[in-house]
Amino acid sequence: MKLETRLKQRRNTLQMTQEEVAEKIHVSRQTISNWENGRNLPDINSLILISEIYAISLDELMKGDPKMVKKLDEKIKRGKFFYFLVIVIGVIVLLNILHLISIG
Repeated sequence: MKLETRLKQRRNTLQMTQEEVAEKIHVSRQTISNWENGRNLPDINSLILISEIYAISLDELMKGDPKMVKKLDEKIKRGKFFYFLVIVIGVIVLLNILHLISIG
């Protein structure tokens, strides 16, 4: 089952309106509608809040939606790459400082 279907079904099961969910996670009602209609995907922070509000695990919420899993996987990989770059730049700066100290 796709994420958008799961989101809508769970909200309806809990007898909540899109507006109520939107208020709880600090987004617009239109954003909830877009997620439920598959026009956009929620970010990880929104997914965490939704899982808490809907009392459903993230695993259960996202399982079976390859599009959502791929999006999260790409974000994780980009995040790891960013941290790798920060570490490399930090090491280069540290080596330059040590070099300047040793010649000065």
